Amino acid sequence: ADYEGDDVALWPNNVLKICEDGLGISCTKIGEVKTIKAKSVKWRKVAGGKRPWLLGTIKEHLCVLLDTDGILGMIKELGLETSVK
Repeated sequence: ADYEGDDVALWPNNVLKICEDGLGISCTKIGEVKTIKAKSVKWRKVAGGKRPWLLGTIKEHLCVLLDTDGILGMIKELGLETSVK
């Protein structure tokens, strides 16, 4: 992606690897790493839908659990993959 502006601090400088092929999600900051128990996740009842990237929510930490297979599916559907299998 192209980033405009002079504020380099706002540019993504971290990558979260989401598959063995090296595909990742860029972000500007990685917060505290948490260990989450399955019972603390509100799991989605139906996979896919409007948010195929969403596996569940963790209300205690005000965050979501990403579905990497859903993200990869979206990338393939959009034709954006280069080496995603």
